[in-house]
Amino acid sequence: MCKGLDEFEKRAKNEGRAEGETKKLNENIKTMHSNGATDEMIAKLLSLDINYVKEVLSK
Repeated sequence: MCKGLDEFEKRAKNEGRAEGETKKLNENIKTMHSNGATDEMIAKLLSLDINYVKEVLSK
């Protein structure tokens, strides 16, 4: 039982970390765009799919 709880806690921490990283990435995309970078420039500089960049900017 204890091992299961440890695994659950570990997974929850990893998911929280990933969520925080995604939020920061999205903020960076929006900041770059507001500073004049095009969607294509952002995708290339951050090694992202152009569709992801456009999705973030449409929100």
